Amino acid sequence: DGEPGIVEAIMGLSKTMRMDVTAEGVETRAQQLTVSDLGCHTGQGYLFDRPLTSEDFGQRLSQVDLWPALPETTD
Repeated sequence: DGEPGIVEAIMGLSKTMRMDVTAEGVETRAQQLTVSDLGCHTGQGYLFDRPLTSEDFGQRLSQVDLWPALPETTD
């Protein structure tokens, strides 16, 4: 599952530089938990989904409600 020391070093450097990090190649729940414990809360990899073509991505995106309903107000 990779080199934990390298991941820890990258996370430490990113915190020092105030940069967000996205973990790439997350394939197992254990890997997700490891990077999450180190402060990385975004990732991509087979754990989440297979690679998508641009057409598949567009179709998937069209199925997501990007504008959730807001509470009704009385004006």
